[in-house]
Amino acid sequence: MVDWSRQSLIFTSEQPVRSAARALAAALGIELEETHRDGFVSFHAGGPDGESIGVMDTDAQRATSGSLPAEQREAVLASIPREPTSVLVHATGRAGSVVDALTSAGFTLTHRDPFPPADVQEADAAWARLLPELRSRGWEIDVTCFAAPVQLEGAVPEGDRFYYRCRWDTCSLDVGGDDPSAVGDWVGEQSLEGEYAASYLHPDEAVRILLELHGRWLREAGTG
Repeated sequence: MVDWSRQSLIFTSEQPVRSAARALAAALGIELEETHRDGFVSFHAGGPDGESIGVMDTDAQRATSGSLPAEQREAVLASIPREPTSVLVHATGRAGSVVDALTSAGFTLTHRDPFPPADVQEADAAWARLLPELRSRGWEIDVTCFAAPVQLEGAVPEGDRFYYRCRWDTCSLDVGGDDPSAVGDWVGEQSLEGEYAASYLHPDEAVRILLELHGRWLREAGTG
């Protein structure tokens, strides 16, 4: 089950960035810090619940303002239809009150997602189930990267060190050697369909392939 107790919220405002920042600060009772970079302005603050809050110009305005000489910037920006100012309230545990306050102040809620994101929470729950199962079968195993690549390291039940990596469309298992993360004494691979199919592999599928490659190592290394 996805935990919605902390959320990431994205709003838009039809007001220019400075006016939107003033309205947000008043609605939430906070102070925003103004920053300047590459010719554009943004506002940032930390909220009382530990969230981070940002008020930003549109991507089109930022990209253009940073790439043109100062004397041309204003004329070009004036010719671009102004898109809504973007507001991000990240990882708040008081999402309901924030939504009420900002919508009452004229902001439009466009996205409301759990934090961490639902797919990350699902993966965390799957690893919490799978890793103890593997360890009970003799694996020394830790997840050292959750995605792009999916990466596991430790020792197989037979005692050899291993390095398992899934990225792009390939999962590979290196076993043995001084440093299997560089190159193992034995290397096995399995390809998947889709350019990024391995980079964001679900934990159940990642473990299934790991066990298949481990079985192949046992047969080819003559230890099975």
